Amino acid sequence: MATFVAGGQERAPKARRLQAESRWQKLKKPMQSNKTYHTIFKFGLLGIGILFLVISVFSWFLPQLIVMNGESIERDLAITIVFILIGVFLIIIFFLIKNKFVLANIGNQSIVIKNGEWEENVNWLDVESLSLI
Repeated sequence: MATFVAGGQERAPKARRLQAESRWQKLKKPMQSNKTYHTIFKFGLLGIGILFLVISVFSWFLPQLIVMNGESIERDLAITIVFILIGVFLIIIFFLIKNKFVLANIGNQSIVIKNGEWEENVNWLDVESLSLI
């Protein structure tokens, strides 16, 4: 695209300047963590663990409600124990990692880290390294 010279100064066409300005405006907006994904990843293990525990209780106390291949299943201690162990394991993992998930707002000059009640504002100049975990 050609540039126009007016009075000794080069000027880009208006459409090109507007594109550059819109890109700059996008860069100026802070990046934010997605709250939906934060909630799904944080509480997903708890939900799946509770689901396994509920299935194990139903399979033990109400086996006639569970139908496989057109037949009701019989009460089986091994299957119930396996489902209970999986559910308890997932719930323990949830309690071990629940405080590791934070929301971050990354701006041009600072990073705001939120975890539940506390919020920490960190300047980019003070950041020594970044890691995912």
